[in-house]
Formats: sequence, structure tokens, C-alpha cells
Amino acid sequence: KKSKVEDNVLGVFAKNAIPKGTVVWKSTYTAQFTTGTDFRSFLKALPDTLACDVIDWAYPRMKAEKPLVCVDLDHGSLTNTCEEDADCNLSVQGERTGCDLEFHASRDIAAGEELLIDHDFTADHEAYIPLGLEHGWKSLLEDYENEDYDDEEPEHHEDHHDGDDDDEDE
Repeated sequence: KKSKVEDNVLGVFAKNAIPKGTVVWKSTYTAQFTTGTDFRSFLKALPDTLACDVIDWAYPRMKAEKPLVCVDLDHGSLTNTCEEDADCNLSVQGERTGCDLEFHASRDIAAGEELLIDHDFTADHEAYIPLGLEHGWKSLLEDYENEDYDDEEPEHHEDHHDGDDDDEDE
């Protein structure tokens, strides 16, 4: 269904009522990339429209002080960001490093309600810097559109900008 909080995007909606504390999603189908080059190579292998979606779905994380790019390749990627904390009905529980995440219902969720989480909380934007992706997903999209890929890691620069940061039923 179309999202109620974001224009022109799909969202994930509860098919049935979900009690507070229920595990709603686990990162079972999450791709993990340890280098910017591997992530860019993955993007190059995809059809254009899917690559643009994957760039939007990607989020940086740290695990054991090593940067990762994570991409949820299931309905987790369609879970939209809540506009206000009060709108959030999902939260991340347990281990908060790496790409292994679980979304839990942070309150009772009614059938038909859109599932929303604070995605800024799930991302470690500084992790993009050592991967050579310091301008975040917007620069990846620009690189992709310009086909500005090479097989070597990009140079790291001292001055950088932080990254800006369907129908599926649960």
C-alpha cells in the first residue's frame, strides 16, 4: 500500500494486530558490504531502477569498530521513518552493532496501521567515511547516475558532509 507518511512511496502495514514487544522483523535477508568498492560493484550489477532503490535502502553501521553498508532485501527496506517519536511503533532491540537488527513493536499496533521506525537511530552515518562513501546515499546516487565507478576505493578527504541520511503486509 501507499505510505501514509511519505508521498509516492510504499509502506508496510500490519495485517493483524501486533502486541507490544512482538518481534516484527529480523535482518534475515540483509546484505552486508565491508568495502565501498564491493557495494558499488553490487550496484553496478543491478538494473538501474533497482540500484536506485538499493541506494535508498542502504544504511551504514559499525561492527567491532569496522564499517559496514547494510541493505535489507525484504520488506524491512519498505518500513518508513516516523515523523515524530510519538508516531513510531517499532524500535530496535538487543545488539545494536552490525547489520543484525530486530524491530520490535514499541506499543500495541492495530491491524491496518503502517509500521514506522526512526531510521536515523538505526544508521551510523560516520561509518560511511572509512568506506569512501562520506557523502552518503545522495553522492552514491549521483555516482550511479554519472556511472562514476572504478575498481579502487575512493580517496578519503578530511572535510566531509554527513549522509542524509509496495505492497507488503506483516
